[in-house]
Amino acid sequence: MAQAGAEADASCLESFELYETDSKFYILGTNTDKTLWRLLKIDRMEPSELNIDEDSTMYSHSEYLDLRKTLDEDHRSTGGLNFVTNCCGIIGFIKFLGPYYMLIITEQRKIGAIFGHAVYQVTKTAMIELSNSKMKPTLLNSNDENSTRSSCRQ
Repeated sequence: MAQAGAEADASCLESFELYETDSKFYILGTNTDKTLWRLLKIDRMEPSELNIDEDSTMYSHSEYLDLRKTLDEDHRSTGGLNFVTNCCGIIGFIKFLGPYYMLIITEQRKIGAIFGHAVYQVTKTAMIELSNSKMKPTLLNSNDENSTRSSCRQ
């Protein structure tokens, strides 16, 4: 039983790195001591659909470095793998009139603990549009989309 608890602690993701290519967003999440990594892929090619693929593989730190290199090489012809931001978590996804947006936590502050588990306050967020730059000019209702998105940020 103690081993199962240790494995759960080791696989609990604490921090995330968001990367983008022309066709996908990649979120690489890691545990506290950065020994285990997981991968989430978010498709960017169809702005009206939300396609997410969670890779079940748990990567070691050296495998994580190899994975980043491979993703960069695979997308080299379209600009490679580009770092976007570090984040603390995903709040969710939202769609207004056009493409989907991903809401992420970019800053947090520990405010306490419940039964030994940390409780955090979200102090900063970001809204990332999922469509790629080639799709943006073709989106319908762009003025309405911008107006709706702006009212959400207030």
